[in-house]
Amino acid sequence: GKDPSLLIFEDELTGIYNRRAFKERLTVEFERYKRYKTSFSVLFFDIDFFKSVNDTYGHDAGDRALKGIAQSTAGILRKVDVFARYGGEEFVVILYETDIVRAVTVAEKIRGLIKSTEFEYKGRIVPITISVGVSTSYEDDDNPDDVVNRADKNLYRAKRAGRNRVFSDLDTKD
Repeated sequence: GKDPSLLIFEDELTGIYNRRAFKERLTVEFERYKRYKTSFSVLFFDIDFFKSVNDTYGHDAGDRALKGIAQSTAGILRKVDVFARYGGEEFVVILYETDIVRAVTVAEKIRGLIKSTEFEYKGRIVPITISVGVSTSYEDDDNPDDVVNRADKNLYRAKRAGRNRVFSDLDTKD
């Protein structure tokens, strides 16, 4: 089986990293960036209208969707990337040595994949889309949370712009 000491870093439902693991890896990544100047990017995404998925199809369907999204996304990330469930229906990715342009490409790939995946629950197709916020590390960042907070802000901009889309530092401020 798995090394039991690793379980404290695993999200029980989806089998990917949990928030605690993400925070630790983010700190390491930020320190590496400060030392070697190799930029990293963060994707912050969540499921659009997740509450209505739960309300319409039930929590089991919601759980099934979370697992499916975790599997689909993990399948297109590299081994070096860090993929975690941040909480609820929120996910976060640290893209190792990745600039903002490349990060947006990865975000679009994930968004497109989720949109085109048919999540089935009890014979019904549950339509799922995600909104994604993207940011990258900058010289004047004081701490790793600066990167995450920008990605989070960009996620909210994607929501406000109508959901099922990607917003990044490259998009003009609204």
